[in-house]
Amino acid sequence: MLRPVLPIQTKPFFSAQVGVQGPPKSQNSLVYPHSKASVQLHFGSEQTDFHHEGHYEGDFSIPRAIWKPVRNYLLRLISYWDKALDFVDDKLAKLWRMLAPVSVPILQEALIPLLHQSSAGFPVGLLRASLIRKGSPDAMLSYQALQEKYLSKTTDPTLLLKNLVDSESQAYLASHLMAMETAIKTPGQKLQVDSKPSLRPLRIGINDANAVVARRTTELLYGHHRHSVANGLYNLILASPKVVLHEHYRGCAPMAMVRAWFIEQQHSKAYKGNDALQEFCRTDRLFTPDGEGPLYQRSLNRFRLKNDNLVSVSIHSDDTAYLAAYMYTMRLGLENVRYFEYRLNPLSKNVKNPIRYAKAIQQGLDDARTFLYQSRGQKIDGNLIFSADRQPKAGVVMNAQSGKQLDPRVSLAMQVLDVAIQAKKEGVRVTGFDIQGDEAGYAITDFKPVADALKAYNRNVCQNGHAELRIGATIHAGETPFSGLLSHPKSYLTGQQSVEKAIELFWDPTTPVRIGHGIRAIYDPRLLKTCVEKNIGFEQCPKSNVQTGAVSYYTELPTLTLSRPSPEGHGLLVNISCDNRTTSKTNSCNELVKLTRHLGARHADRKKFQTDGMEMAFIFDPVEKQRLQNEMMATYRQIESHDKHRRIIALEQDEKSFRTLIDGQD
Repeated sequence: MLRPVLPIQTKPFFSAQVGVQGPPKSQNSLVYPHSKASVQLHFGSEQTDFHHEGHYEGDFSIPRAIWKPVRNYLLRLISYWDKALDFVDDKLAKLWRMLAPVSVPILQEALIPLLHQSSAGFPVGLLRASLIRKGSPDAMLSYQALQEKYLSKTTDPTLLLKNLVDSESQAYLASHLMAMETAIKTPGQKLQVDSKPSLRPLRIGINDANAVVARRTTELLYGHHRHSVANGLYNLILASPKVVLHEHYRGCAPMAMVRAWFIEQQHSKAYKGNDALQEFCRTDRLFTPDGEGPLYQRSLNRFRLKNDNLVSVSIHSDDTAYLAAYMYTMRLGLENVRYFEYRLNPLSKNVKNPIRYAKAIQQGLDDARTFLYQSRGQKIDGNLIFSADRQPKAGVVMNAQSGKQLDPRVSLAMQVLDVAIQAKKEGVRVTGFDIQGDEAGYAITDFKPVADALKAYNRNVCQNGHAELRIGATIHAGETPFSGLLSHPKSYLTGQQSVEKAIELFWDPTTPVRIGHGIRAIYDPRLLKTCVEKNIGFEQCPKSNVQTGAVSYYTELPTLTLSRPSPEGHGLLVNISCDNRTTSKTNSCNELVKLTRHLGARHADRKKFQTDGMEMAFIFDPVEKQRLQNEMMATYRQIESHDKHRRIIALEQDEKSFRTLIDGQD
């Protein structure tokens, strides 16, 4: 073993070890049966303390002429302080692929003991995703039917794995979902696996899942610091039932999906040529640790292009869309979300059949909901919103009825609306239509034909006695300080004018309207009065607004002023969501913590965000909506009667005690 010395004179300490253990079979060749290659790094300073250790085990043969320069190269590499963390893992992975490529049969065999160890067994989510990928008609079976046919006590795990796990990425997802489901069913239990090189995808998958479901640390995946508020306050926020209405599938794909895609693509030319994607997959870092700082993009378009696209690339087929929705819902369960609306663009470039794609996503949501109910009695309800982009794209530019030419953006938005109506007829729970994207240069007034078509559809179903089939409108507006370009005067609308025009175009008695973000509306009291009269709600996403530059910092957000009733505020309907939880490194608890720390939101404010969210939700069956509202209020009564939570709620009323809570002191 060698111990290189840090080549610079600094206070931080550093040590490293690289070597191979085991007797060689000859002097000219290093043949190591059942041997180990290991790398250990430990370095730190007064502020930091990092420890990295990797062990790789297997049968391999290395000529001395190859091993010595490789080992020396690694030693030189890790001797550079600022390069060690970023590149050692990557270089070791490449070294291992050269010496002992991962064998899928070995991975399948290694998964068998995990199946027996896991109280959840083989995940239904991965099973259905595999059937979707293979085009099997069994992919349409119900959750219960899948369990009975494939996961009965007589099922041979070996045959099941050989049929369904056929790649490193599938092995990773299998281990990730088994660990997640086991920890949800039996809190505190963690799956373990030997750190052998051939099991590396399994080990990573299990570690990722264990981090996600650790007690009170769902935020670990997203970078939120637990010590930012007192434990009692955070527990109150975590226990409270939540409603999230503004979350895009493109920016909410779980990190596990991105890792799986990375495992699949690590040898491809497309991946090797994308430095940003490699950095993203290797470190999980899109921003500085808490997602804010000198690296974040103070522009909505730059934010979306640089970050959302890195996540959405992992959702490239029906089976991956299903899995993304499945794991998304599992995370909502960990955050105690009771109702959600999940928005997606059914005409994304990778989508071949929009209806089938939407059905796969809905099936993923439903399977996760079933699992959560069976395993812990937790109820989650949710619907879909279909989104159209403002940005110009190639597409049909002719109106089929009038034969007149349409703006390509308007044409595609009309197609999205048509797909939503058709999907609704085929049983997909589409309850909303969204126009998203940057307002700059793409005025909402351009989409008047789409608004007219949506209102006409809603009037028609109401006249026929089927008001429950309506589709609500939610429009991204008032997010940016101003909209439009000087070269395009027609689109030059200020933020509050964009909100005003969106309401003017889309609202009527049969078509409920919500505004996505809408923070600029605070500057127009007349507009706010209109929103109160028409019961128009605002979907706000604090961290997203800071990252895109809509506001400079949380203290500038008008959330409480909009939400609180007079005389403190305007009494509007306001709900808090995450927008893009993966690319923003946030979750529903984190968003509420931010508002509590920086704006002084109390329990009453946080509770109103959730009750407003249920009131704003696109649920057009009054009986169903009343049931969900009653269940939420019953849960709040239980929380408010609990001794520990009641004490925290009381402490929030006193300003001095409240400051100790948000400073992390119970």
